Amino acid sequence: MPRPRGRPRRRRQPAGRSRSTSWNSLNRPETLTVKAGAKVSWTNRDAAPHTAAAGDTFDTGTLQKGDEKTLTLQPPGTFAYICTIHPFMKATVIVE
Repeated sequence: MPRPRGRPRRRRQPAGRSRSTSWNSLNRPETLTVKAGAKVSWTNRDAAPHTAAAGDTFDTGTLQKGDEKTLTLQPPGTFAYICTIHPFMKATVIVE
């Protein structure tokens, strides 16, 4: 069954576990919730390069097609991030 539009997807992840999220032009993550200390991987499944950057909190650098960057998210908080190459691509990570 398709997800109703306008409602953000929320996924929770316990500490110490890895969670993966990806950029592509058709399926962008919206909200990801993890415990402090969880590892989150960003994978570029699109032909265009992408980044995932949240100011001074985290930055994956530029990911080419097929590239992956895994970061350990430590400080609790809500972090909006964007693809700096395509600023209309936005998402949020909630670290609990």
